[in-house]
Amino acid sequence: MSRTKKAARKQGKSQKRKAEDDSEEPPAKAQKVSEKPEARTKTPHQGEPAQHRSVSHDESIAKRDPALLADFFAQKVAKHYGDTTIIEQQDIGIARDWILDTTEFDQPHIAENLPAYLDKFVEGGRDALTTVDADGTPKALIISPSGIRVADVVRELREYTTATSKVGKLIAKHQKLKENIDYLSKTKTGIVVSTPARFRDLVNHGALKTSSLVAVVIDASYQDEKRRMLTDMAEIFKQLIEFLGQDSIKTRLDDSHGATLLVF
Repeated sequence: MSRTKKAARKQGKSQKRKAEDDSEEPPAKAQKVSEKPEARTKTPHQGEPAQHRSVSHDESIAKRDPALLADFFAQKVAKHYGDTTIIEQQDIGIARDWILDTTEFDQPHIAENLPAYLDKFVEGGRDALTTVDADGTPKALIISPSGIRVADVVRELREYTTATSKVGKLIAKHQKLKENIDYLSKTKTGIVVSTPARFRDLVNHGALKTSSLVAVVIDASYQDEKRRMLTDMAEIFKQLIEFLGQDSIKTRLDDSHGATLLVF
C-alpha cells in the first residue's frame, strides 16, 4: 500500500473517532478518595455544661396544685404499671398529702432558679439547708433523671456549700455505690442530688439517713435532649416510685412534722 493511501486511511479513522467522542456525554468526575464526607449535624454532647447546651423544660407540671399533681402521678402509674390492678396501683402511688403547694412560684422551673425555689418552700429555708448535725443526714434530696442533670443542678446549688455543709453530687454512672457510701459517712451534706435508683440503693444500705429530712424534691419539669421528662421514662419513674415507697422515706413523708414532697 502506498504512503498516500496509508495516510488517507489513518486520517479517516482519526476523524471517525473524533465524531464518536463528540457525540458522547463527558464522563462524570470521579470522587476522590481523599475527599471529606459531608459534614453531619452535631447533637449536643452529653457531657457539656447546661450553659452550652439547649435545656428545655415543661412548666405545666409544677404549676399544678397538689390534687392535680396527685392525679397526674396516678395517670403515670397506670401507664407505666399497666400489668397491675387498680388496687395495686393505688398502693404504689404518690399521696396527695405528701405534696406541698408551690403554685405561687412565679419563675421558670429551670436549674438556675432552684435556689430561690428552695429558699421559699423548704421549711427553715437556707438556714435549715446549710445546718447539718451529723454525717449522712441531709435536709433535702433532689431527685433528677440522669447524671447529666445531676451535674447541672449541683452547679446551680454551689451557694449552699459552706465550711460545715456540702452539696452532695452522687452520679451512679461515674461513681461506685461504695464511693457514695464512704462519702456520706464522712461528709455533712445539707442537700444531696442524685438519681432515684442511687437514692434507693443508698437508703437500702443505711448510708442515707432520713431522720433530719425536711424536703424531697422531684426534678419534674426538666426535659432531656429527646424532650422526655422524668415521668415519661418508665424505668426512671418506677425507680422513683420504689424510692418513695421505702419505709424510711414513706414514714417521713407521712409524718405531718416530717418531710414534704416538692415538684419542681
